Amino acid sequence: TLFPMLWDYSRSKTGLEYLETLLYYLFKASPNLEKDAFIEEFHKLPNPELLEEVVMPTMAQQWIDEGFEKGIEKGIEKGLRRTVEKQLLIKFREIPAIYLSQLSTLSFAQLETLAERILTAQSLEELFRF
Repeated sequence: TLFPMLWDYSRSKTGLEYLETLLYYLFKASPNLEKDAFIEEFHKLPNPELLEEVVMPTMAQQWIDEGFEKGIEKGIEKGLRRTVEKQLLIKFREIPAIYLSQLSTLSFAQLETLAERILTAQSLEELFRF
């Protein structure tokens, strides 16, 4: 991750661009960085107006990226959950409420396992044994 940052630095033209690039990589590499604490510390600097010019857009882009990634992950999980439910209906014709309830709480990894086990399971009881 250091090399892309250095490459971007070498192509930047101003100090603000250097700062923006550094902050972008800092937020990308440190997802646990407390953004509110960072902003509070930044306000203590001699030129806090840089916060509006550089830091906020950089942080906003990071938050957009994070939200976009989480949205994609949730969408994939939702699609897998629907597919597994359809597979269950095709194979077993009816799904008792207890299994539908379990299905709604399974993690992505468990859903993947279930999707594979549907092919060989002879009963819902066998299928939902984790």
